[in-house]
Amino acid sequence: MRHSRLWALPVFAAAVALFWHGFSGLERSSRQKSRELTLQSIERAVSNCYAIEGVYPPDFAYLEKNYGVRVDSRKYLVDYQAFAS
Repeated sequence: MRHSRLWALPVFAAAVALFWHGFSGLERSSRQKSRELTLQSIERAVSNCYAIEGVYPPDFAYLEKNYGVRVDSRKYLVDYQAFAS
């Protein structure tokens, strides 16, 4: 009887390892998607500003105030630099 239960521990450990691997991959994918959506939101706001006003926004605060861009500052650091060409 004891010998027949020895297989349970390795099977359980393998199941936990597979679950953990899948969960960490899902979390990584979610973070990447969040980053992409944040960047797209900023790029869209910059394009809209240029299309509507004829100039690029002077700073990121302008986008936040006038175009509703919201960025989680605990997750991301936005370095927006406008320059003339």
